Amino acid sequence: MARYKELFEFWIRSLDSNGKPNKPDVDLYNHYLRANLMMGATAGDLLDLVAQMEEFALLLNTASFNLVLKAMHKAKETEAAEKLLQRMELTGNESRPDDESYDLVIDMLFSAYQIDAA
Repeated sequence: MARYKELFEFWIRSLDSNGKPNKPDVDLYNHYLRANLMMGATAGDLLDLVAQMEEFALLLNTASFNLVLKAMHKAKETEAAEKLLQRMELTGNESRPDDESYDLVIDMLFSAYQIDAA
């Protein structure tokens, strides 16, 4: 997994055959987010990668945010997860929360005995 991460990081810093910087799409970046999550990246690390995605002018989708929510779930970052879920609800159709988004946040709230918030 570390090898793929290194390869991706090298690729995005490289130039294509026309001499222009390589530009990843959201699906490729989501694979990178998943690889980082599988290697133990924190939610903060993933949020930094989400900021990089925004620098590439990529339109984040639900899968992008769900990967961050999974890291928050693992770290029991309930308050941050609630805020991210609200952000998802306010943004465009591509990143609206789905069943997985709500399941992750509700599970955290129940685990933290915040039944009313769930």
